[in-house]
Amino acid sequence: MAAGDSNEISAVFDVESDPYDPFDKPVGVPLGDAMDRLLAHMKSAPTDTLTGLRTSWLDIVGPQLSTVSRPVSLTDEVLLVSCDDSTWAAQLRWMEQSICEAVRTRFKGVQIKGIRVRQRHQ
Repeated sequence: MAAGDSNEISAVFDVESDPYDPFDKPVGVPLGDAMDRLLAHMKSAPTDTLTGLRTSWLDIVGPQLSTVSRPVSLTDEVLLVSCDDSTWAAQLRWMEQSICEAVRTRFKGVQIKGIRVRQRHQ
């Protein structure tokens, strides 16, 4: 192969200028951004808020309730909480105002007006 042939081949197979090369440029949006847009469309909290709720749950509800319950979603300003049995569900409902206040304090800008408790089926 002559020296000139190498340049001709690289000009023909120049991947940087190939508009059909799927690896040339990133396509779409980052997954986190796409999830946040989807959640916003569903009137739900962003993923970082939901992740923060799960990691802060012990501090929000205390050690006993944190082992038998977990936050599931925050949609239309209502926090859905899943728990193990009806006794704990009643306790969570009784603590509704303090839970809402703790969420508002920890997550500035998050709107929450109440909780809904769902018992897990085991």
